[in-house]
Amino acid sequence: MHRLFPGKIVIYLTAVFFLLVWLLWNSLNGPSNASVFDFFGFVFRFCGVLAALISVLGIPRVFGFLVRLIAKRSIYDISGLYRVEMTSNWPMIDRLISAAGQTGESFDVHAPADGPRPLPVMGFAIIEAGMFDMKIKMRMSKTTHESVSRGEDIRKDEHGRVFLRYVYVQTNAPHGTPPTDVSQHSGAAELVFDPKADELGCLSGRYWTNRNYAKGMNTAGDIKLIRIKRNEYKFPSPENTTTSR
Repeated sequence: MHRLFPGKIVIYLTAVFFLLVWLLWNSLNGPSNASVFDFFGFVFRFCGVLAALISVLGIPRVFGFLVRLIAKRSIYDISGLYRVEMTSNWPMIDRLISAAGQTGESFDVHAPADGPRPLPVMGFAIIEAGMFDMKIKMRMSKTTHESVSRGEDIRKDEHGRVFLRYVYVQTNAPHGTPPTDVSQHSGAAELVFDPKADELGCLSGRYWTNRNYAKGMNTAGDIKLIRIKRNEYKFPSPENTTTSR
């Protein structure tokens, strides 16, 4: 369960909802006509309706549609298709490898002007958010490399900023994996969500990976997700969609 809807808040809301429905049911039937069996029958029916409601609100398309109607541009309005703009520190790692192997010029790693510029990477991401769970998928342009989140957490900090933190697994196409890469790796990201930025909202922050970490080639960089369309859960066609490090 992500932290926009923590468990204790859900319990409180359920209790209040139960009390209101019970009072309404009791007023319609009259307190003198309600027996213990009537009460338990009501509880069972209430639980059935509540389970159905939770199941429906857990569907990203349904939840996203309701959010668009009643809470547009709020912190709950996060689902949709995003354009991904990333940078990777791979050029710096590659130059360090070349310098260490004496196949490239030496340079001062502490002097930013001497180092190579970060590698720009483009792609697309889809965020599917239901009331109680979330899934983040990413595909880098011009490749079949995809990543899928394995754990997500979204919550506000003490300053009111909304942070999305998640862990993901990326699988690379076997035929497109260079010797300096691996077929699968894990990574994590910490992004700040601004639902009012760039017209449709965006997330920005940093990511890091364990890609080829045994050889010291694990990468990191900046990442920005700019929403293209709300409640869109399909990637653009492959010809319009590069691999990230």
